[in-house]
This record gives sequence, C-alpha cells and structure tokens, in this order.
Amino acid sequence: MEPIVIPYVTGRLLVVADLHMDHYLRSAIDPFSAHGLDQIDWSGIDALIVAGDLANNPTQTWPTVFRYLRKYIPSERTFVFPGNHDFYWHSFDREGELREMTEAAGATYVQKRVLHHGSTCVLCCTLWTDFALGGNTRKAMHEAQALLTDYRLIASRWSFDPSSTVPGLARPRAATPADILALHRDHREWLDAKLSEPRASTRRRTVIVTHHGPHPATAGSQDTLTAAFHSDLSDMIARHRPDYWFFGHSHRRLAAVVGNTDVRNVSVGYPDESGFPGDRPLRDLCVFDNPVERR
Repeated sequence: MEPIVIPYVTGRLLVVADLHMDHYLRSAIDPFSAHGLDQIDWSGIDALIVAGDLANNPTQTWPTVFRYLRKYIPSERTFVFPGNHDFYWHSFDREGELREMTEAAGATYVQKRVLHHGSTCVLCCTLWTDFALGGNTRKAMHEAQALLTDYRLIASRWSFDPSSTVPGLARPRAATPADILALHRDHREWLDAKLSEPRASTRRRTVIVTHHGPHPATAGSQDTLTAAFHSDLSDMIARHRPDYWFFGHSHRRLAAVVGNTDVRNVSVGYPDESGFPGDRPLRDLCVFDNPVERR
C-alpha cells in the first residue's frame, strides 16, 4: 500500500494510547482534560494518532469515541489502530469491522500502515508481544492466559458449531497466547521490512507507533506479567535506529533513550489510576514536533 500523507502545516503530531473511553464515560470524566490535553492548542496539531485501546466492545463504543475526539480535532486528521481492549467482545477475524467504523467516522485506520508527514516516516501497528522478556517464554504465556482478562474476552475467530441444535450458530474461539505470539511475529516482520527499505532522501526521520512496549527500559518494575505487555526489541532498535518510538498498553508514562531512540509511553490510562513511580506528565510526552519543512 502507498503511504498515507498527513498534510504538513505546523509540523506537530500528538500521539496517545489507552483512551479507555468506556471507563471515562462511566466516571463522567473527560480523559483529555484529566491530563491537561484540553489546554493544548489543537488548531496547531497536524494529526492525532491513537495507538490502541480506544474502548472495550468496539461495535458499541467506537462511534462514541470518534464523536468525542471530534471535540478536539477533525476526524480527517485522526488516525487510529487497535490495542488488545479493542478486541474485547470482538474477534481478530472481524478486524475489518474496526476499519469500517473508522472510515464511517471520517477517520483513518492505520494498522500496519506507513504515514508520511513532511520529511518524517511514521510506522503504525499494534505489535503485540513475544512473551520472551524475562527469559521464560512458556511460563510467561501460561501466566498471561491464567491471569489476564484478554483470554476470556477476546476471540480469535467465530466458527460454526456442528453439534449445536441451532443451525448456523457461530461460537467464538477464545484467543490464546499462541495467537498473540503469531500476531506479534507478523507485526514484527512487517516493521522490520519497512525499516529495512531504503529511505528516500526526503525521509530523514523515522517514528514508530505501537500499542505494546518495545523495550524493558520503559517497562517500570517488572513482575510475572510484564512479558505480556513488553518485548525487548533491542536488536531492531540497534539495527534501524528509529528516532522515536511511542507506545502505551502498560499505562506507565515512562520515557528512556535506548541507543539513539527516544522511547515514550503515552498512555492515558484509567480514570481511577493514581500513577506509578517515575511517571511523567502525559502532556510532556505525547506531542511530537517535526520542524523539517515539507519537501
């Protein structure tokens, strides 16, 4: 697919993850206001990228999310792709419905898509995880399946049950860590392939936006579930040296420089979270200034 061009006006992009709009609606709280993002000059933002976890149960909630985002920025300047929560009460084989809802709202769906903004190349995908952080992949997969809600509320696909007394009744097949690992490998291969392409002389800067974390330096304190949220892509970062990597998922607004790459967690998170040690203000992390003039 050809890259999607974001018109270059001010050179500013805003990247957030983990909007969890359903939680904020129940709490009657504006998620952007809660983090001071309502004070940003939104007329000076060329595009908003939402890196997953817009809301649970997307068929019911995504239209509400897009209506909310229009309070801040026109839909044609909004770009989204899913996180794990966007598949709650949904399934991987119905991801096309997420694209359809996005397009119906006038926004752009950017799962495994390349964006061009001035002289910057932005690569977007969920990424998922390889469960390898910590060195015991099998144990991490077992812990994730036992403890995470994902494996009870996400379906990998809907299939017909031949034993059902109701003809044509489709039943969901629950997602497994093996499904997640397969998705991670697919997204990782896509990223590696795009990063390996020769950069045109006018594309001097590379930004990666994923939902899951790419490096332990921004994982915070680690436990048995950390590998379900973060991978260690040190080798990819060292080989391709992207300039920035924005992500979310773990709700820990941490940042670190890994090699030459500025890695930032830009999670909005849940309304009742009090924060984690070392968290930085979201407003300080989520705005990307791209001063290079359009070519």
